[in-house]
Amino acid sequence: MIPNCSRGPSLLRRTGHYFASVLTLLLAGAAVLGQGGGVFPIGAPPLPGLKIGYLSTTLEPPCALSAGAGWWVEGDTNRFTNSLPVAALEYTYTIRFVNVRGFASPTQQTVRVTDKLTNTIVARYRPVEGAALQANIEPVEAITAGARWFIVGDSTTNTSPSGEVRGLGPCAYLVSGTSIQGWRAPTNQPITLSYGRTNVFVLRYLRGPPAPQQIRVVAE
Repeated sequence: MIPNCSRGPSLLRRTGHYFASVLTLLLAGAAVLGQGGGVFPIGAPPLPGLKIGYLSTTLEPPCALSAGAGWWVEGDTNRFTNSLPVAALEYTYTIRFVNVRGFASPTQQTVRVTDKLTNTIVARYRPVEGAALQANIEPVEAITAGARWFIVGDSTTNTSPSGEVRGLGPCAYLVSGTSIQGWRAPTNQPITLSYGRTNVFVLRYLRGPPAPQQIRVVAE
């Protein structure tokens, strides 16, 4: 009796393709690891012998992301901009950050990715230069009465007169006016500064008793 082998070749082909895929991934992983990288695309399969963890990197502040902030693993060519977990071989990696005009980039970080775990890091860009803010106070009577402006979150002594230009990083800020007798000062006025520009902003005082000032962070 001749056995039915009609399904044999198909099964062999499928098995051969599976082990070929495993071998390809293992060789690719070994090659990348030899370069100090090792990042696989999101959703790398948990194949036998392949230990995979996840790396999540949160970049702050949001205005740095809008300006082009990002991160990558040393030795790898992929660039990432969000905090979605990225699958990677179990390994110790060096994380580097994209240079952005007007910001001081975070220093590189060394992280260990462990099998089946997510390692989360936070990196903050610091706005340093490249934009300017000129705040003009209205009306003239408020200026005469001593009105000045400041960036919310700055030192309370770091105030500027109407029309003064201050160099800042290209980010989002809150601007307020100082409290003066007989006038209601504008508080927490939002403004986003653009790189390479002097951004002009108007703060208008209203006659009336001063209102309590609300304290919030400098950059949103």
